[in-house]
Amino acid sequence: MFFKAGTRKALQKVCLQKCSERLYHPTVLPSLISTTSPEFISKKEAMDDLIEELDAKTAKARLGGGATAQERMRSRGKLLPRERLALLLDPHTPFLELSSLAAEDVYSDYIPGAGLITGIGRVSGRECMVIVNDATVKGGSYYPLTVKKQLRAQEIAREHGLPCVYIVESGGAALPHQANVFPDREHFGRIFYNMAQMSALGIPQISSIHGISVAGGAYVPALADENVIVQNQGRIFLAGPPLVKAATGEEIDDESLGGGRMHSTESGVTDALARDDNEAIIRVRGIVGDLGQAGYRGVLPEDKVEGPVYSAEELHGIVGTDVRQPFDMRDVISRVVDGSRFREFKKDYGSSIVTGFAHIHGYPFILLCSQRQIPLLFMVNVAGYMVGSKAEKGGIAKDGAKMVRAVACADVPKLTVIVGGSFGAGNYGMAGRAYSPRFLWMWPNAKISVMGSGQLSQVMTSVSKDPSQHATLKSEIEHQSTALYSTARLWDDGIIKPTDTRDVVGLGLALASRRPSSGNQSRTGRSTTWDGNGMGFGWASLSFGTFICLQCAGLHRGFGVHISFVRSISMDTWQDEQVKRMQLGGNAPFRDFLRSYTPIEQGGYSDTLSPYDTYHSWAATQYREKLDAMLSGKDWSPSPPPEGTAANTPERPSSAQGLRKSRATSRAMAGSALRSSSGASSPASIRGTGSNAGTPDLSRSGTSDLKTENENYFASLGQLNANRPLDLHPSQGGRYTGFGSTPAPSAGSSNASYGLSSRAAPSLQELQQNPLGALSKGWSLFSSAVVGASKTINETVIQPGMERVTDPEFQGNVKGILGEAQKRAGQAASGANDWGRKQFGVDVGERVGTLVGGVGGNPRNQGYGHVGSGYGEEETSGLYHDDDAEYWGRHDGWGSATSDPNSASVLAGPPSATSDAPAKSQAKKSDWDDEWKDF
Repeated sequence: MFFKAGTRKALQKVCLQKCSERLYHPTVLPSLISTTSPEFISKKEAMDDLIEELDAKTAKARLGGGATAQERMRSRGKLLPRERLALLLDPHTPFLELSSLAAEDVYSDYIPGAGLITGIGRVSGRECMVIVNDATVKGGSYYPLTVKKQLRAQEIAREHGLPCVYIVESGGAALPHQANVFPDREHFGRIFYNMAQMSALGIPQISSIHGISVAGGAYVPALADENVIVQNQGRIFLAGPPLVKAATGEEIDDESLGGGRMHSTESGVTDALARDDNEAIIRVRGIVGDLGQAGYRGVLPEDKVEGPVYSAEELHGIVGTDVRQPFDMRDVISRVVDGSRFREFKKDYGSSIVTGFAHIHGYPFILLCSQRQIPLLFMVNVAGYMVGSKAEKGGIAKDGAKMVRAVACADVPKLTVIVGGSFGAGNYGMAGRAYSPRFLWMWPNAKISVMGSGQLSQVMTSVSKDPSQHATLKSEIEHQSTALYSTARLWDDGIIKPTDTRDVVGLGLALASRRPSSGNQSRTGRSTTWDGNGMGFGWASLSFGTFICLQCAGLHRGFGVHISFVRSISMDTWQDEQVKRMQLGGNAPFRDFLRSYTPIEQGGYSDTLSPYDTYHSWAATQYREKLDAMLSGKDWSPSPPPEGTAANTPERPSSAQGLRKSRATSRAMAGSALRSSSGASSPASIRGTGSNAGTPDLSRSGTSDLKTENENYFASLGQLNANRPLDLHPSQGGRYTGFGSTPAPSAGSSNASYGLSSRAAPSLQELQQNPLGALSKGWSLFSSAVVGASKTINETVIQPGMERVTDPEFQGNVKGILGEAQKRAGQAASGANDWGRKQFGVDVGERVGTLVGGVGGNPRNQGYGHVGSGYGEEETSGLYHDDDAEYWGRHDGWGSATSDPNSASVLAGPPSATSDAPAKSQAKKSDWDDEWKDF
């Protein structure tokens, strides 16, 4: 017996009072359905007839090409396609077959299941996407819908990280349909594209060849990660013997051309040779068994799973086959979800849609949104959005768009079951096919169309002005909106019985738990970052990976940093102990420790401290010791600070603190000679003469002092590095294995070719262990090469040539070209430094200029030549006046080059600092302080 909505609440109360034998949970949905009412019985009979028709069609499709084709396969000693499938799957485990009625009544030929069996099953304990060619159907040829069916299976496999197992026996594309199979983006070639892409993503591709695999089909085993082929049965070739003879005149049999033994012993296309179908399938099961569960990140269901309170058989009498007859979706939900428990959301608001929380087979889902990272299940019976002037004035287009936007942007698995109608824009708002649900199933009674058949036929008739066409159009539209018409064209993933809905959706949720989201990164803030699993963004970009991470590791060295940062630097796998240290340390724990430890006068933390001073305070040392104790499982108690401890920057960091120095400290050591030098000449690498007022002169005093201080500085760093432990990575306080190993330049180092030699260039090991040092070294080589090459060309080519030419005009042209080339070289180097600063967050010229490189350069600097070496007081006063001053205020070229052919100068130095350098410095220092406060 059915009740009007107005009496529902009163009847619920009466029902709950009278059903004293059942204790209802507050969220258990009571059932008000009378299974003996005439309406229920009528609906059930109609649905049973529809399901009986569906069962008959499905049974026929599973026979494949019929008894004759099956007998032909058996006579050749082959297993039938579904027998191979049964042998492949684990016994007594479910197999979720997809689109078993594909291509039904679509082609003039009968192509059951589109000649392909696809589905998800368990192989050797692991869920896989299984794709089986049915050679009883047109020899396993690919019709347009065969291609579409396989592409859909691959899409599901990629979304859920499922290994693909291909059981191959196919004649390739169906040539009469080649125009709809071969040329377009989503045609035959896309199958091989998907295989290559999934293999690159680490999703295994495995194939077993049981018969002919010709033309494009030959690429399935060729692109698979592992292959098995059946001896005297499997064939792989791009062109068969007749085509080979026609094209080349060669006569050869198919076994010699592409048989299993040839491919297993000579071509190497296949990896294993099986005696028969049984052995091939057993070998495939072994391959899958060896895959393990690497990368599995599933959400486990609840331990105790409770079935629905009400029988699923009653669904046949609730919905019926006429989508125009209303029913309460809660009666459907109560027969699908665990324990019939459903916590409804906004029950009394927007009564035309039911939303809430429930579980199916222990997996949670929500009919609301993606905020809680719970899958969405859409059970669809929607007539579309309301039309009419009242609805339009009320903003139905705007509000409908909001719903469509929410569904499109939900970053959680979406599953859709159409239990009634799915019409118009309501299809969009309830996760139709265009909104990429992980799976979309239809009940046998379901309808899908742009609008109801009555309305659509009436609109079309009014346009054509031929009323006699109304009945014909209505009948045609009715047929095209049926579930069978839809599934034949692969608009869904199959028709399911209402009684199977709970189990099918449960399997879908289990698969969705493997990949709970699409992987899109949060754009709302910095709190959501890569967790170190899989391929991170740090691998994709040098600027956003290595150098940003390098700066972070430089600041946090020894305290633990985010795993994604460290892996981006090392490009390697870390030991468990190192990963644990990173997990224990980090920004927030370190900050909290500093603020709660000791006053600043005892080595603690203060907001007034600079980042460098903070990381080298006594409290920071204590935090490192605490991390070491936690890592080794020992108790830790703070040590009293040494007498006289303050938060001042130590003269030299301890070995545990790393090699990093603040820019102020580095400049104090490497640039003191520059500060004390005087002179008005412009900086450059080589002495020059000519008309330029700023011609450089390296003969001034201070160069030797600079070299001595540099040598002392690097010696101290080398000694410090030698005391660092070998069992830790450099970013965690370990020793730099490549530090101090750069050989001194040879006597021929002034030659232009030295700067670009492979021996002088940074090695891969240097780049991995100390990226910044390697970059600095490379920059020095580049600068030296530019200088040396220009000088060599001038001395060995241009000057001897001009001595043999007496034409003044020619000499003038050569001088002009040389000057312009030298100027362009300076601009190129300057531009490269600009690019390095913007892309990497590192001022390369600054690093090389202050931490002096050990290779390249000119003989006057005795191996320590670098960009901007030998600056005088006038040029450096604006560059070193503050710890965080800009190295160069502006880059518009490195000065002008002399055109005097007698001059040895080929490259002028950077311009003097502009007058706004102090303001820039103060602003940058303020940024540092603000960053630390936020940190």
